Amino acid sequence: MKQFCLTIVMTCTIVVFCSVSWSQVKKNDDFTSFHHPRILNSDTSRDSFLKSLESVEWKKEYIERKKKDMEKYLDRCENDPEWLVSRLQMNWKTKHTNVYLKGGNFSHSDGEAPVPTVRFSGTRDWATDYQKLRLEEVSPYYDDERGYYLKHKETGKKEWVHPSKVGHMIEGINRSILSIAQDAAFLYWLTGDKKYAELASPVFFTYTEGMYYRNPPEVLDDSNQRFISGLATFEVIHEQAVVYLALTYDYLYHYFVQENKSLDHAQAVFQKWGDQIIQFGIPDNNWNLFQARFLMYIALVLEGDDHYDNGKGQQYYLKYTFDESTPRQIAIKDALLVYDQQTGIWPESPSYSMHVNTTLLEILTLLDNVTNANELVNYPMIEKAALACFQYLFPSGNNVGFGDSGHGTIPFENFELLISNYHKYGSISKEKLLSSLLQPYIQNGQYKRKVDNLFQLNFYVDELEDSTAVRDLVYSGLMTPTFYAPNVSMFVQRMGKGDQATMVSTVGSYGNHAHTNGIAMELYANNYVLAPDMVGVEVTGALILRNIMQRCRLIIPWWWMVNLIIAICVAFILIVWIIITPCPENYILRLIRCHFVRFRL
Repeated sequence: MKQFCLTIVMTCTIVVFCSVSWSQVKKNDDFTSFHHPRILNSDTSRDSFLKSLESVEWKKEYIERKKKDMEKYLDRCENDPEWLVSRLQMNWKTKHTNVYLKGGNFSHSDGEAPVPTVRFSGTRDWATDYQKLRLEEVSPYYDDERGYYLKHKETGKKEWVHPSKVGHMIEGINRSILSIAQDAAFLYWLTGDKKYAELASPVFFTYTEGMYYRNPPEVLDDSNQRFISGLATFEVIHEQAVVYLALTYDYLYHYFVQENKSLDHAQAVFQKWGDQIIQFGIPDNNWNLFQARFLMYIALVLEGDDHYDNGKGQQYYLKYTFDESTPRQIAIKDALLVYDQQTGIWPESPSYSMHVNTTLLEILTLLDNVTNANELVNYPMIEKAALACFQYLFPSGNNVGFGDSGHGTIPFENFELLISNYHKYGSISKEKLLSSLLQPYIQNGQYKRKVDNLFQLNFYVDELEDSTAVRDLVYSGLMTPTFYAPNVSMFVQRMGKGDQATMVSTVGSYGNHAHTNGIAMELYANNYVLAPDMVGVEVTGALILRNIMQRCRLIIPWWWMVNLIIAICVAFILIVWIIITPCPENYILRLIRCHFVRFRL
């Protein structure tokens, strides 16, 4: 009997342990080894995707546009097979392996590799006095010790300039070429036409081989640059190149295998990039989430940990994306604690806060595409935060503009990704609600359903629900008459509806990208926002007066203004009389005059 009871207890313990740890195991399992593509698409979804092109106009337009754009590069490469790859910014002649930085600028490079290596970016600052080169203007196999020969924006004269003076031109050219390779890889998967693979393949291998032999940058001074450098750029949050490479690899994986291409160096480059992102960054703001997005692509493109001698595969990078923090890269599990757990507000000004939500929604969408486990439910704070953004809105649908924010809108990608999740898992009421809240932006022309990249192409729903759901944000519970977010010291009050709607937003100085200049207040009435303190908008006294007179003339009776002007004139005459008249004997008048003169002095 004892043995039977012990068996029952052990069985129950195992069942409980498995159920508790399943959400962790599913992220650590090698759930997609050798099945490519898998990041955005899969071979099993290809037929349904092709079928959707017959009825979904915005998808069809995107594909046709990409095919048209690709034709010009195919034509150029037909005459010169190396036209595209030769315009990569590489150390073609020097083959330098080491990069040295001073502060936020490129200093020099040295060393020698067996192949051309990837050129590092010129400077952390995007601004430059020189005109950037279009891809057609780039010289093939360019590598000149004098620097770049560019036209000055003001003088119009060409001159030799050091790479540190060209802004983001170097990384920009490489990103442009890698994005072309990514699109070509996607079109190969979609159409099966080898001409697209043959265009993308040399770009992919030239770049990854060059990055394999090039070391991470070394900083020569004690600047903050020591802690934030990426592998290709000055900031680990700007490593978009790794996304293009991961998708190119994913779509062309089987083509590479058929062509007997060795993928060892490419996989090592993804690992090197992931290690750089884990090791560097700024841990106490939104950088963690932007870095986590790059780690997500790296994790999904690699195979399982046991496939690599160093053990750095899917599970390893997913661990650092979601569960395990480092001194300079906080995992999502810990980063979510930065949100106000009650309100769902991220501690930054609205534009930055809402962009953080967009990034987290993208990461979960990528993960959910391979786990199919409704990851939004597994991370409820992300949904709460995305919906909390409606509290930022004026009655017009634009957000408050405190700190380094303008009067924009909630990113439409946030609507689309929430709708995509609700549609996938049958949350019909939520899907209808978000669809109905997005519709007004479409109707007034602020938003048109079209896509700008492959991610949006593959995850936006084909059609929005034709919903008659209530669009009143207060009624839906997404917006309340009063709202207080202590971590950004924001207090909001709302009253009325439609043309009678009024609102006041008062903000202190808590949170990142805020302004430490006292209390900022924004007023809303008569369908108009008065913003006396907002970055990006010049508000002068004349502008405020003009706006008040134009917008509020129906609210303030004209005779109030007449009485106000008369009172000001009378007060002015009285003050002048007190100052210029001889000091009276009356004690009260003498006291008034003396105090006023003292104040004036």
